[in-house]
Amino acid sequence: MRKTGDSTLERTGESIKTCVERSGCTMEQLVEQLKLSERTIRAYESGEYYMSVSSAVKLARLCDTTVTRLLGIKSSKTAGDLNKIDSKILKYKYIRKMMNMNQTEFAEEIGVSRSTVSRYECGRGEMSVGAFVKLCSLCGLSEKEINAFACNIADNLA
Repeated sequence: MRKTGDSTLERTGESIKTCVERSGCTMEQLVEQLKLSERTIRAYESGEYYMSVSSAVKLARLCDTTVTRLLGIKSSKTAGDLNKIDSKILKYKYIRKMMNMNQTEFAEEIGVSRSTVSRYECGRGEMSVGAFVKLCSLCGLSEKEINAFACNIADNLA
């Protein structure tokens, strides 16, 4: 998804590029492991497009880092703010209802269409990193919760 002038997208691209460089992974390894074209990977690194959450999880694992570090997500909340990560928080519909929002309101908050939210809730759509970052910010998740949420999304799509 192309977003011009999106500072989150630009920061995410810079962070992805930094993590890939630090990991020492070659472009050939990335293409093979992520099953993406070199052009697509370069577009993510340059901040041209948002990658999917499952691709972000795969890339984080490949670079031996966390999703939050890969995407440059900073959270002021600590993991100790919650007694434990409730598995319900990993469900889009639960989050939306917890926030007392209908699908249209929720969609506006995370920058997607109402039909996209419906697909997320039914497990038929894959969230972009842009919507994911907005959702995590909206929920005030800690870095540990963000990583768990991302991995849950990727694992459910596998």
